[in-house]
Order: sequence, then C-alpha cells, then structure tokens
Amino acid sequence: MTIREKLEKHLRDHGLLSDDASQVMEIVIKATEDSTDPNHAMNHRWDDVVDDYPKQLFGILWLSVRRQAIKWIDANKPKHFARAMFDEAEPEESCDS
Repeated sequence: MTIREKLEKHLRDHGLLSDDASQVMEIVIKATEDSTDPNHAMNHRWDDVVDDYPKQLFGILWLSVRRQAIKWIDANKPKHFARAMFDEAEPEESCDS
C-alpha cells in the first residue's frame, strides 16, 4: 500500500466516496509541488510504500488532508453527511488502521 492509498482509504473511512477521496488527494498532492507548502517534503513521495515511513508521519499528513477534505466538501458538496465526520475528527487522530 502506498502513502496516497492509505490516506485515500482514511478519507473513505470517514465517508467520502472513492472519486471524492481521489479528488481531495489530487489537490493535496498538487499543493506539495509548491516549495512554500508545509508538506513540500512529500512531493514525489506519495507513491512510496507506506511501511517505509514512521506511523507518526500519517498523523501529521492527516491534519492537512482532513483540512483539505473540509474545504473540498464545502466547495463541492456542502450538504454531504461526511462533513461532520471531518469536523469532529480529533487532530491527533492517526492513520494506524
């Protein structure tokens, strides 16, 4: 499983459809091309094997992915039931599952 696949799975686990999760990740990944993005170090690493990185990395990445998911839902599907799932997600929540 890749880093991207794991984060997309976590988005789906929080209620997004597969296509929606892919769209959110595309935005997150594109943002990392910008050297001022906090996750710039991840640029070109999204397809790396997940087991090659410490678990703590996913907690940090999840914060950005979660924020982007909220923005995407607000812009594209403002009445989506999953909005509350991302709002109420604990900031320190990890992607260990």
